[in-house]
Amino acid sequence: MNSKVLVICGKTACGKTTIIKGIANKYNEVKSYTTRPKRKGEVDEYVFVTKEEFDKLASENKFINIRDYYTEYGLWRYGTPLEVLLNTENPMLILDEQGLENIQNKLGRDNIISILIEADETVRLYRSLNRDEATEQNTREINRRIKDDDIKFKNRSLYDYILTNNNLDELQKNIEFILSLNLK
Repeated sequence: MNSKVLVICGKTACGKTTIIKGIANKYNEVKSYTTRPKRKGEVDEYVFVTKEEFDKLASENKFINIRDYYTEYGLWRYGTPLEVLLNTENPMLILDEQGLENIQNKLGRDNIISILIEADETVRLYRSLNRDEATEQNTREINRRIKDDDIKFKNRSLYDYILTNNNLDELQKNIEFILSLNLK
């Protein structure tokens, strides 16, 4: 790895995926592997694998970071592929706070640019409800995630930058400025 890893963090539906698509010309997304099912309309956000495939990769130490989430639908697992991360120029990840802390401990904080994206809870709820089919189980899962995020995102000292997503264009400009300061 010859460049810093950009890690974007944020609560559910704060705009992480939209942001990384906007900076794909400077950074290259390292897609996490996951056992969760695809959402309607989702294309390339993750590498979707079966539980058995994930477990095999995990047993072979192919992931630098593994996170387990207990959802309304059962266990969903996410893993950050180590080899891809190490062999990608200007790698970019979307992680939760625990994932960021894991990566910082393994790679060293000086090798990472970490950005926390914040957004109003009402906006996040609206986005969540509009991206998933409106079923009772989905609604329970969205509420679980929003409540869970309040527990998961507490340690602001982990982040190099904290930005608010009130305006996507303004947020994009701020991130591009941050990257201009940190790119080699």
